[in-house]
Amino acid sequence: MDEPIISVIVPVYKVEKYLLNCVQTILSQSLRNFEIILVDDGSPDGSGKICDELEKKCKQIKVIHQENKGVSAARAAGVKAALGKWICFVDSDDSLPPKSLETLLNEVTDETDIVVGQVQFNGCYSWPFPKVKRSFDSGWDFIKAYRKIPIHMGPWAKIFAHELFNSETFDLPRELTNGEDFIMNIRLALRAKRVSVIPDNVYLYADVSTGASKNNVYTKASYHILFYRHLLKSFERTNVLHFKTFLFLQLLLRFKSFFKENLKSALYSIRKPL
Repeated sequence: MDEPIISVIVPVYKVEKYLLNCVQTILSQSLRNFEIILVDDGSPDGSGKICDELEKKCKQIKVIHQENKGVSAARAAGVKAALGKWICFVDSDDSLPPKSLETLLNEVTDETDIVVGQVQFNGCYSWPFPKVKRSFDSGWDFIKAYRKIPIHMGPWAKIFAHELFNSETFDLPRELTNGEDFIMNIRLALRAKRVSVIPDNVYLYADVSTGASKNNVYTKASYHILFYRHLLKSFERTNVLHFKTFLFLQLLLRFKSFFKENLKSALYSIRKPL
């Protein structure tokens, strides 16, 4: 196989019911010059075996097995092994329309570092997407636009220039299991020269999560503080005080319904420095 243009990275964990369909929609892409990297994150079901069987059948697929470290570590392992100039993330229970990779790649210019498409959630759109293409001359302009126009900040429906990734991209605590992809997007955008947003639907998101939610106030408070601390850390090298203020106000709004004593306990529990 020729050197791939795009590396499609698929973290795999407890998805034996959905993995084959996910991979098949990637293999059915109109663009042919890509590789698929399946990262088995210590899955306790038959997902790892399915990965190995797929690798034997298709030269475009390679498999990484690792101990369970979480989705950020799985993505990091995939990026490290990737040969493509562009990186695309797909969750193993989701799927791609047939022309997704081709549509994203067609928007690439000499200055482009990120191309953002649209996501169809559970068979329907969840918010009004931009109906025209938008280009941002810097990643910071793209981040500012997030406050005003409906741009999703998940890892899906995007291609990222491989060179954007560094040792800090996935440097997050294991316990940060919700919102870690938002921080990843922010870190990559801050390194980008140009970001293009297109109105085309290039990703089919299926919400099949069965994990139990954490409902007690203490857990919610400590978790949101941890999330915002690491998000703010992403801006340490930038002069963007007004966005830091915006994030701080968002944090305060999240806690308006919490009792003061619960918030105090949560703050105490994560007092140690990052």
